[in-house]
Amino acid sequence: MEDFKYNQNRTYKENFKVWRRLNLEERREFDMEIPTKEESRQVFDEIYGKNKPLLARFISFLKS
Repeated sequence: MEDFKYNQNRTYKENFKVWRRLNLEERREFDMEIPTKEESRQVFDEIYGKNKPLLARFISFLKS
């Protein structure tokens, strides 16, 4: 199983796609519940949110 490492040469969205693919593979392998895309996004944001572009972080802040 491949480990995820945040790649600064990719966009935040591209990193999320890679992370989610790996996360879903792992969950299927261990018969774990599959989260929705929104649930996955929330977890990814909690872990890697500091890498999110400043404007996107500000908009997320306003929504909360």
